[in-house]
Amino acid sequence: MSHNFSRITFSEQLEKLKETEKWLQGIGIVTSGSRFQEILKIVEAVVEHYNRGRIADLETKYGSQTVWAALLDSLAFIDIHEEFRYLKSHERPISKLRSILEGPLHSWEESPDKNNIQPRNTLFELEVAARLKKSGLQITGFDDVDFIFQHATINVQCKRVHSPKQVKANIDKASEQFRKRMDPEGKIRGIICLAIDKLTGTEDKIIKVNNEGEIGLRLNQVINTFREQYKHTWIGLLNINILAVMIFLRAIIDIKDNPYDLRTSACQVAVCAISDEQYLQFTDKRLIKNLSEKL
Repeated sequence: MSHNFSRITFSEQLEKLKETEKWLQGIGIVTSGSRFQEILKIVEAVVEHYNRGRIADLETKYGSQTVWAALLDSLAFIDIHEEFRYLKSHERPISKLRSILEGPLHSWEESPDKNNIQPRNTLFELEVAARLKKSGLQITGFDDVDFIFQHATINVQCKRVHSPKQVKANIDKASEQFRKRMDPEGKIRGIICLAIDKLTGTEDKIIKVNNEGEIGLRLNQVINTFREQYKHTWIGLLNINILAVMIFLRAIIDIKDNPYDLRTSACQVAVCAISDEQYLQFTDKRLIKNLSEKL
């Protein structure tokens, strides 16, 4: 497992978000009236209140969940901008970039009945692609994410898990979607990536730690609990070309400090082989091991 956490200040985050808006507008994507504009407004308010020492007032005005959810989403937009801005025009996933600006501000306002889940699902797909690219991997497509690693073509099917009963349904759907992507010779390898922020409740709470070293430990606890509880849903999938489940977790973190705690965000990724190691082919076993280390 690996983790990284944000070291940028709120002011730096705001500036990067404004740069993201300029980039989106520069490639023909309208941001006015979108969810992105709402997030930008909240981050601007965070900077203003933080500089005046009045963050508590801001949380009272907007609600703490709204504030920190907006900050997490803004980091996803920033990652996408920083990793995709140098793509050539024909390489940009324009329709997906337009899609991520749509939908409700809050994830808890999503509902299948309202048909408003897809924009945030797409944001997750592009965030995963950005993080893979940041790790030095070559992104070759966006269905959901395609990349090259050690001469292997890998397709990632991304799923946000909303409830316990959805875990197996998401695994089954991702497996079926990958089956449709497989080439006749079976050379494409698959990974199922699960976002568990919503399921585990980390999207709407702050994890408090005593120091930086505890961040990975606390997030590992969440991931390990999820893995032990749900690994039966992916162990032994019939499609041997689906090699692993990637567990993706984001969180807001408070690091104890004086005179005020340091508030930051963190992302943890774990790669779990689907088959027991004794049944994996040597090349696949090595591929999973090396990819896990890469991430």
